[in-house]
Amino acid sequence: MRFPVTFLFFICLLFNLELNAKTKTLKYPRPAPDVEERAHYHVELLNLIVSKAKLDYELVPSEEIYSQLRAIYMLSHGETPPIDIMWSMTSNEREALVDPIRIPIHKGLIGLRLPLVHSPHLQDLSITTKKDLDKYEIGQGHDWPDTLILKENGLKVYTAVHFDALFKMLALDRFDFFFRSIVEIWPEVDKYKNLDLMVGRKFAVYYPTASYFFVRKGNTKLANELTKGFNIAIKDGSFEKLFLKYHQKYLDKAQLNQRTIIKLNNPILPKQTPLEIESYWIPLNLKD
Repeated sequence: MRFPVTFLFFICLLFNLELNAKTKTLKYPRPAPDVEERAHYHVELLNLIVSKAKLDYELVPSEEIYSQLRAIYMLSHGETPPIDIMWSMTSNEREALVDPIRIPIHKGLIGLRLPLVHSPHLQDLSITTKKDLDKYEIGQGHDWPDTLILKENGLKVYTAVHFDALFKMLALDRFDFFFRSIVEIWPEVDKYKNLDLMVGRKFAVYYPTASYFFVRKGNTKLANELTKGFNIAIKDGSFEKLFLKYHQKYLDKAQLNQRTIIKLNNPILPKQTPLEIESYWIPLNLKD
């Protein structure tokens, strides 16, 4: 029995409408071009979590590029925010605005900071205690959680509004160190290679913190679904495999066993941070 072409077209249209109705979009902030490559890890991890939770979501970047603070605002305000999920370093202030999936995306590496320097004599400078850092000046972004952390630890911090300006200021020796996380520093050295910046080799600083995926306040269903998928990925080893795919090269370069790692306090760390769950974190030998 042959069906008219119009009938077959109608059936196909209904099928596609039903398929599209089942597939929901999960919008995340479109990354700026200078961090687009770094965002690949977050998007691939989010796809893994969605897959493990057997959720029918299609990940889609937002139409516009948002700064972190703008993304938090957009996610936390309005009945129809332009994004459904974002990733960011946590703080009490941020968790008051948006709800975290409280599993650290980078296993705590976002709080492991290596010194980016310009002066060659600082590259092999040996610093062994927090007190040793007091005489040096540090650059940071003016609205970053890290800035408050460093200041609360009594360190001298100089800030800039624009991200690029911090690298240029370092190249002009306006401050001594620009602390960058282990997952950021080497791509940034490559990007700003014309400024002759170097990674310090003798020490690192660490403050307990986490980068999380965040959803809108009250979106408990999505938060629970993603938490379930994330835990499945941890238990079956797929998260560890993905984590090492992106980060093993940085751990190798950092040569942590040859560094003194100085622990700083983090006064803006939410009390609910799951520091007691060892499998969530990279083990480190810390010196207070």
